[in-house]
Amino acid sequence: MERTYLKVVYGPNMGQVHLLDAEQPTILGRHSRCDLKLKDRNISRWHAALTADMEGWQISDLGSPNGTFVNGTLIDGTRMLKSDDQIRIGLSLLVFYHADDTRAAKTIEALQKASGQTQSATQDADNKSTGQLLENEIETPIMAPDVDVEIEIPAELTESPLV
Repeated sequence: MERTYLKVVYGPNMGQVHLLDAEQPTILGRHSRCDLKLKDRNISRWHAALTADMEGWQISDLGSPNGTFVNGTLIDGTRMLKSDDQIRIGLSLLVFYHADDTRAAKTIEALQKASGQTQSATQDADNKSTGQLLENEIETPIMAPDVDVEIEIPAELTESPLV
């Protein structure tokens, strides 16, 4: 089975990995109902969406005021993604990986093994009577093994804001 995932390489959720499901859109943002919840105040509640079709994976900005960048370029509308593309939303930097990338094969295999734990933790939380996830009950991020990919972190992400 093909696997595609995002890895947060910079920002408050650094190290978090999210497996993507080609059957349904993946929404990125701060809202508790987003598929990939990012704790970055510069990200909109509903910031961007990743979807798959016959052509491949694409990302769309959902009207966020700070925009969505792919490989340093602000996207307008929808943009196709390829493995190793860097996605910047807010102050967070994510890398998109697709199963066709042979360099990521070992990482994807490790994620497939670990994904059962994440899915069961999510299902347990969904079955709670309140129906809401508490902050400390949000699915545990999967730590991926290092993948040999060069990541260029834009200077504006590493500079601290003036006080």
